[in-house]
Amino acid sequence: AMLVSRRSDDSPDVSFSEERLSHKAYERVKQLAGQRTTVKEVANLLGYDGDYLSTRFKKETGKSLKGLIDSATATKAKGLLENTQLTASEIADLLGFNDLFSFSRFCKRCLGSSPSHYRILSTGDRSRQDLESK
Repeated sequence: AMLVSRRSDDSPDVSFSEERLSHKAYERVKQLAGQRTTVKEVANLLGYDGDYLSTRFKKETGKSLKGLIDSATATKAKGLLENTQLTASEIADLLGFNDLFSFSRFCKRCLGSSPSHYRILSTGDRSRQDLESK
C-alpha cells in the first residue's frame, strides 16, 4: 500500500516497498524534477510498456501515474511562479511545454488559474502581469 501525506511544499510524500515497480516509477518521476514528461517516456526509461506501467502503478498505489507526473510538474511550476521573476513563457520552456498556451492550459487545470493569475494570488506581484499576457 502507498502512504501519502503532504509536506509543507505541497509535493506528495509517498512511501513504497522498495522492490515495487511503482517505487521505481515514482523515483524516476522525482529524478525528472518536474520536467514535463509522459507515462510512455517514464515507462521507456524503465524498460516497460506505457500501458503496463500505468496499470501496475494504479494497482500498486491506487493513484494514476499521469497524476503523479502532473503533480510533480505543478509543484515545480508553483515554485517557479512564486519564487522567480521568470516570465510564464520562460517557465513553460524550462518545464518542457511546447508553448505558453499548453502551459497556461496545464496551470488552469492543475493550479486553478492561469500562470500570471496564480503568481498574483500567491505573491501579490502584479508587476509582471502585462509582460506575461503578451
